[in-house]
Amino acid sequence: MSDAEFEKITNRAGTGAPNFTYGLNSGGADSGLAGFAYTASGTEPSSPANGDVWFDTANDKYYTYINDEFKQLTHVSPAINFGGDRGVFGGGNTDVNNIDYLDITSAGNAVDFGDLTVSRSYIGGAVSNKTRGVFAGGSASSYYNTMDYITISTTGNAVDYGDLSAGGLYWAGNMSDGTSGFFAGGSTTGGNVNQIQKITIASTGNATDFGDVLSATSQLASCCDNTHAILAGDAAQSNVIQKFAMSSAGNATDFGDLTVGGAKLGAVSDLTYAVFGGGARNGALSNVLDYVTIQSSGNATDFGDLTDTKQFVGSASNGTNGVFAGGNNNSGAINNIDKIVISTTGNATDFGDMTRTAYGFGSCSGNAS
Repeated sequence: MSDAEFEKITNRAGTGAPNFTYGLNSGGADSGLAGFAYTASGTEPSSPANGDVWFDTANDKYYTYINDEFKQLTHVSPAINFGGDRGVFGGGNTDVNNIDYLDITSAGNAVDFGDLTVSRSYIGGAVSNKTRGVFAGGSASSYYNTMDYITISTTGNAVDYGDLSAGGLYWAGNMSDGTSGFFAGGSTTGGNVNQIQKITIASTGNATDFGDVLSATSQLASCCDNTHAILAGDAAQSNVIQKFAMSSAGNATDFGDLTVGGAKLGAVSDLTYAVFGGGARNGALSNVLDYVTIQSSGNATDFGDLTDTKQFVGSASNGTNGVFAGGNNNSGAINNIDKIVISTTGNATDFGDMTRTAYGFGSCSGNAS
């Protein structure tokens, strides 16, 4: 048998590379590769071949033909790691130990959950791993570095968790990737700080240093997906949005801008969008809702409006719905709860009422059972 050597293979016109659509026959054996047909229709294609693809337009399903039958290809959406259907709200704007809770899936009023270990106002933040919620810091006659925790599915009083690393802290941003909880910035006895503190939620103990936000400030609105923390606004009513990756220690970076700068906003998220609501914006209370796509840095876009102009709302999400609870408007503290569907822009609707008129909660969410 003779051997042949080829230095160059071109297409038939001799102007470029050939396209071996169905594979290259090498050594006398067929490659076995074949083209496949794609059909988009409301009825199953007739006489399909193995590998053919069918998008069932009538039922929004996707199939491929394998071993003489169409097999459906399915996609399971990942679950959020940082929350669940039960929202919990601790403390308030006065020195209280109250914890309220509600079912995020269905409109209704909040009910009493139990008590914090120490009565205090303006909780520094609250984080969750879906099972355990941790409330950190706060102020009263002094600034607290106290952290206490609850089991979200079981009503009852909180238990001591450990201490924050920066001394007393309140008005911090807070978020969780389901394993670690983070408290960003905030106000201490020495003024505002830029430190990001970290805890491992399932294990009691003291917080450790993680990195820094862009500047020493407080009143950061905060939320996350399973990977990135998003923080917006600050005590100076800036329009800055910043982010950091929760998986490895490091500093926050610039993300983009809010539609209107603000402080004391609420924030909720799913695995795609972060929505920021209310707050003090340009020196006045606001009902503005705006949002960003968490995975893509850029400026916020208008989402809709809250039911009232208000600031210092407690906010929590189950990955589908977001609730904004309590707050204060131009008449003072309120008990109203608003709800949005995070994936769909539009105005908030009335959800129910808190057990009391208050604002400045530490809030998170987790599993109800």
